[in-house]
Amino acid sequence: MKKVILFILFTLTLSSCDKFLEAEPENFFTTENYYTKPEHAESALNAVYAFTRSFYIPSGSTSQAAYLMLELPTGQARRVSAPINNQVFTDLTYDAQSYYALVWWKYAYKGIAAANVVLKYVPGITMNEQRKKQILGEARFLRAWYYFNLVRIFGDVVKITEPTPDATNVYFGRSSLKSIYEEIIVPDLTAAELSGLPETDQTGRVSTLAIKSLLAKVYLTMAGFPLNQNDKYSLAKQKAGEVISSGKYSLFATYEQLRNPSNDNKGENIFMVQFASGIEDFILNKFMVPRNVAITVDRGAQNGDSLRPDDAFYASFSSQDLRKKDNQFFYTSYLEYKSTRILTFADGPRIFKFFDENAEKNNAGRSGKAFPLIRYADVLLTYAEAQTKADGAPNALSYTSINLVKQRAQLSSISNQNATQFIDEVLIERNKELCFENQTWFDMVRTRKVYDVKANRMADFIGYTFPYSNSTFTVKLTDKNLFFPVPSSEIDANPLLKPNNAGY
Repeated sequence: MKKVILFILFTLTLSSCDKFLEAEPENFFTTENYYTKPEHAESALNAVYAFTRSFYIPSGSTSQAAYLMLELPTGQARRVSAPINNQVFTDLTYDAQSYYALVWWKYAYKGIAAANVVLKYVPGITMNEQRKKQILGEARFLRAWYYFNLVRIFGDVVKITEPTPDATNVYFGRSSLKSIYEEIIVPDLTAAELSGLPETDQTGRVSTLAIKSLLAKVYLTMAGFPLNQNDKYSLAKQKAGEVISSGKYSLFATYEQLRNPSNDNKGENIFMVQFASGIEDFILNKFMVPRNVAITVDRGAQNGDSLRPDDAFYASFSSQDLRKKDNQFFYTSYLEYKSTRILTFADGPRIFKFFDENAEKNNAGRSGKAFPLIRYADVLLTYAEAQTKADGAPNALSYTSINLVKQRAQLSSISNQNATQFIDEVLIERNKELCFENQTWFDMVRTRKVYDVKANRMADFIGYTFPYSNSTFTVKLTDKNLFFPVPSSEIDANPLLKPNNAGY
């Protein structure tokens, strides 16, 4: 193919947060002869980053984003607003016509296509060899991340490693999930690890420790369903251990620091999706406020209540858990906008984890908050789980790792547990610490376990009934829910994608 997509982006440096942001590329085509200068390499790489935002921005009408597809089916989240795209995932009645599934499929492949352009043409550019090697490493990390999402969401997917004229109209069949891990995800990340990137980065770009962190998550997932490669636990332990032993990261002292946009890409934030106020706004802060309650600049966002904690999940946090207290992970009341009056939410708590107070008070509600993809808390808990699974019992570092997370929440430390007890503690802690960060669903599938919020224990995925079920309507997980359906529009365009996943 002589023509490839050229993704050209406009890079904006935000002086206050030292972030970069690029406009989404649209309809730029040229021949491969374009890739001749160092700035061409940088522009092509920026395009790969640009598509990471696609899952966390509005999809279709207000109150909708593909992000919600990985939260509403966990049983820990509810939607109050009416869009059908949200209801079907809360009720587990979604099918192959789901718009959210199409967004995950379509834009992951757009990101992959952009990465393939970099990996194909940047090697031929005459430029600083060290920077060239780093650019290729960043592109490999991002391509691995896009594919990692695809295989966890859809299972077997299309394998594309060369530039194509149109990323969403490529007529290949599905390759096995196993081959995607072994031929793309792991090789890309192991190559990226050796690309000379800095250990850490505070601008939102890939770093060596971000690569190690993602490798740890990949190996932990490969050790679970559906591959069940138990030997990968030791590799996950090794990579997470390398991040911990580097001493470059630590947990924020407070949850306010975690929420504060000025701490994006710093502290425990290892890798994040970048946004910029007034250019590409972060919208989850709007999606999670109570609708028509005048606590924000727009007097109660009309696109609010897309996501709220399920009452039973909220109740599962002990009264001693700092995360449950108002203005930590959740809140049940807040000051009326530009007033000293406190407004209490009549119908229960909302998620405060992403609330941008400065944006609501001083910037017309426009937030540039970055969304966390990998946090140090995740790495600590990954190590604790992987080490215990690999060695048969938790070691001292595993206890330290989970207890750091628990101590920040003002919970008692744990000790002297057998492997089964300890793993359950880690998984419950993952459910609580990483809630609403698009982590819980993936943990549920790889472990085939669900946090039973009423019994405060881990339960089997298959057959688990969500706490908001009632006598007339039962929401229960089945084998069908282990993977989402390949979008029907993609199968209609490319019959080689058949058959769809079981149950769809």
